[in-house]
Amino acid sequence: MSLKIEPETVRGKNIYWIKAQGKEESTYIQTRFSGAQLNSVALAIFLTMAKHLPHNLGFIILDDPTQSMDHAHKEALAKILSEEMMVKQVLIATQDQEFLDLIRDFCPKDMKRFMIQEWSVKGPLLQA
Repeated sequence: MSLKIEPETVRGKNIYWIKAQGKEESTYIQTRFSGAQLNSVALAIFLTMAKHLPHNLGFIILDDPTQSMDHAHKEALAKILSEEMMVKQVLIATQDQEFLDLIRDFCPKDMKRFMIQEWSVKGPLLQA
């Protein structure tokens, strides 16, 4: 499957339709995909743009990126993010323990990792 972005102008405003293209058919993801599938598409577009567009940012921030995802999608995302962690700082806010375990499994053991254990007016309490 591949993604295709089709721009359209309606009443003077630009609209961008995202289509999933298979071997024989295509479909608009906004009307056919589940919440998890929409999140996967959004992450694919975001991570591709972060990797290939010129910018000076050395980090990626994701807030609860695995909403409604099954294990296979969580595992694929953990693998991709572990590769990104080799060249960028990656900050992930999540309460998804399964995803955290996958991140730990795929990250190099000597890589610095921190978890915010608690947050107060004094600031975050970090655990290495």
